[in-house]
Amino acid sequence: MENKIKKFIDYLEKNMKVKLSFKNDNFYYFIFVGVSDVQGSAAYIPGAKHQAGIGYEDLQVLVEYPTIPNKRKFAFHGHRMIADMLSKIYGGYVSLNLYWDLDNRPNASGHNPFGFNPKLYNVDNIDAHVIAKQATHLLKSIS
Repeated sequence: MENKIKKFIDYLEKNMKVKLSFKNDNFYYFIFVGVSDVQGSAAYIPGAKHQAGIGYEDLQVLVEYPTIPNKRKFAFHGHRMIADMLSKIYGGYVSLNLYWDLDNRPNASGHNPFGFNPKLYNVDNIDAHVIAKQATHLLKSIS
């Protein structure tokens, strides 16, 4: 499994222009080191898992990257229950069951600056280490 993880990290760092910031069990947090990525190339995450022969729900991957000056975005790919949990806690959107996206764009309701969480007014309020603990706790409770 160690070779698969190395292959996964190398592929993601090269193709998505990110660097591994920290890992906790099977939770991996990457920070974008390229230029601003307005498109959000989170599709590289499942591509890296596929290339390394790792199941889509086996690794929990969170990537943080800038979208426009002074704005951040989070993209998560992993276990579907974690994606749902992150959406309920922080707002944002879940797509294809395995993805969670959150950025500073206003939501459709217009009640909050972004996402659906009325207590959260800026992506900068989110700590990736807290997300890692929440994800790890949920995975332990369902296993």
